[in-house]
Amino acid sequence: MDAKVVINSEILNPAYIPDNLAFRDKELALISRNVTSGVNTFVSGPPGCGKTALAKTVSMQSSGASRRVVYIDCSLYHTVNSVLRETLTDKLVFSRSNYDLLKRLNEKTRVNKATVCLDHFDRTREPDIVGKLTGIGLSVIIVATNDDTLDELDLRTRASVSSMIRLTDYNLEQAFTILKARADLALSKWSVKESTLRRIVDKTRGNIALSLNILHACALYAESEGKKTIEELELAEILRQHDCPVNLAEDERTLLNILEERKSLPSNALFQLYRSIAKYPKQDRSFRKYMQRLRERGLVKAFGDRTGRHYEIVPGEGNVGS
Repeated sequence: MDAKVVINSEILNPAYIPDNLAFRDKELALISRNVTSGVNTFVSGPPGCGKTALAKTVSMQSSGASRRVVYIDCSLYHTVNSVLRETLTDKLVFSRSNYDLLKRLNEKTRVNKATVCLDHFDRTREPDIVGKLTGIGLSVIIVATNDDTLDELDLRTRASVSSMIRLTDYNLEQAFTILKARADLALSKWSVKESTLRRIVDKTRGNIALSLNILHACALYAESEGKKTIEELELAEILRQHDCPVNLAEDERTLLNILEERKSLPSNALFQLYRSIAKYPKQDRSFRKYMQRLRERGLVKAFGDRTGRHYEIVPGEGNVGS
């Protein structure tokens, strides 16, 4: 009889939203109040700290008869036109101009107001969508990894965003609590030890999305080998794979090499060094996207706000790879 380690793989998906959002009660309450009051909100924080889970929870819990909350993933819908169509939830208006879509949306939300939650806003190609939405009386929740994402907005639109919420990394104990709760629901009993979960959390430095992906990969591999527990695996080898990233873009590898040598640099200094070294250097916006991807992979950490940001290499063997 085949071993069954995973009994509910959906729960190990980082996109899964639990019934209770652990360690984010205060932020959830604040954003919910902002939605009720129509206050424009900016949420930022490092990868894996629960930004998307928070955004989706607010969208599900705060929608009511008097105000609708629409969740938009800007990594999928990254143009003004696509965001407006998703907000309208009318799939038959794809050929309309942005002007027509805004007019239609304005009429639809004149009585029942709406809040649009723009998750992964760092990925949008047209950040002026915020001004267009607020211009017709809608409120927004902007969710991004980097604080300096607000610099993409014009001054008038930026001034309309009055509530700033900055999430921090989960500490290791919090991350362990979250991962264990997911493992208890998703995996068969006795298939993983607490010590293994702690090793994963320690390796990912509290990044919940990465922790879940590693745990899921370990569990599926155990099943494929006909084993009943993850402890029977060469877990250390699986974890080591996350020390040696592959498929980095040339510019990302250049930036990582600079930080490997310097360990820590202010954002401006890193950008200038990159511009002087790279064969075909990109502009500031692309630089920020490269740094975001390096942070998402757990290779780089950022400290400070957008005016005094420092980037630092994450210690570990074989970070750059070949």
